[in-house]
Amino acid sequence: MDHKQSIVMNDIAIGCFQRGSFNFPDKPSSAELVAPGEDVRVGHQTRGGLLRGHGTILVSDRFTATICGTIERVGNLVSVRPFRCTYKPETGDVVLGRVIERAGKCWKLDINSWQDASLHLSAINLPGGIPRRRNADDELNMRQLYDDDDLVSAEVQSVHRDGTVMLHTRGPKYGCMSLGQLISVVPVLVKRAETHFHRVCSDLKTDIEILIGCNGYIWVGLKHSACFTHDPECSKSQNNTGGCEREVFSTSVNAHTRDQVCRVASAVRVLSMLHLAIYPKRILDVVDRSNDWGVSNTDMLRRAFVVKFSEWMTD
Repeated sequence: MDHKQSIVMNDIAIGCFQRGSFNFPDKPSSAELVAPGEDVRVGHQTRGGLLRGHGTILVSDRFTATICGTIERVGNLVSVRPFRCTYKPETGDVVLGRVIERAGKCWKLDINSWQDASLHLSAINLPGGIPRRRNADDELNMRQLYDDDDLVSAEVQSVHRDGTVMLHTRGPKYGCMSLGQLISVVPVLVKRAETHFHRVCSDLKTDIEILIGCNGYIWVGLKHSACFTHDPECSKSQNNTGGCEREVFSTSVNAHTRDQVCRVASAVRVLSMLHLAIYPKRILDVVDRSNDWGVSNTDMLRRAFVVKFSEWMTD
C-alpha cells in the first residue's frame, strides 16, 4: 500500500470511529475491546482464579492490557488478541508462499511469517504420480517443478518446537498459481475455515477463483485446476504435481475477464482498508455494490466509494 492509500485509509478509519460504525474482524457480540492500560475484565472478575496470558500484565493485583485488542478466555487463561500481529502458522493451515530460494532438497517459501517455511522434495507429488523414493535426478529437476518467484499454494504439515514450518503440496488442490493477482492483508482479517478455496461469480459470465490464505495472502484469478479438479476444463491442463502445467502461463485472457479479476481484487482491498473480516460473501457484497452504483474497478479504492460502502454496511 502506497503513502496516498495509507492516508485515505487513516482518514476513513477516523471517520468511521467518529460515527461509531467501525467494525472489527470477527468480533463476537460478547467480546470486549481493551486498549493498553485498561483493566482486563472477564465478567466481574479482574484477577481471582484467573491465569495471565499474552497481552496482559499484573498491576496492583489486577490484569492490565498491554496491547489493543479483544479479550479472550480459554478456561482460566485470559489473554488479549491483538488486531495486528505476525502470522503464526498452525498445522493444517492453507497458505500461499513465494519461492525465494532452493536449498538442498527443499524450497524456501516466504509465507508472511517471522521466518520462511520449507517445502521438502518428498512433500510433493512427482510428475506421473508414481510413489517412489526421490533420487539425484529429482533433485536436479527441482526448478522444473517450482522455480524462484513462483507463487505456491500449500498446507502447513507441521510446526517444530524451534518455529520451523514444514509445508506439503500433496493433493490436486495445491500447486503453482498463475493468471491472477496476489493481495496481502493483515492475517487477523482471515479466519480459519473448513475450506479456503472459493469460486465467486462476479457477473453472469465470469467465474473468479479466490484462495484466502491463513497467512494473509489472498489470490484472485481465473478458474484454476487447484480449485475444482472435477471441472473438465481444468482437468485437461492438470498434472500430478498438485497444480497446473506451466503452459497455462501463456494463456491469453480477454479484457472483460481481466476487468472482473481486478474488480474482485479491489473488493478485497476495500475490506482490508476498512479492517473488515474477509470472506466470500462479504467480497461479493463489495462487488455487487460497485456494480449497482456504477463504480469502475479503478475507482473502487477512492475515498468516495469506500466511505459509501462503510455507511451501507451500518444501515
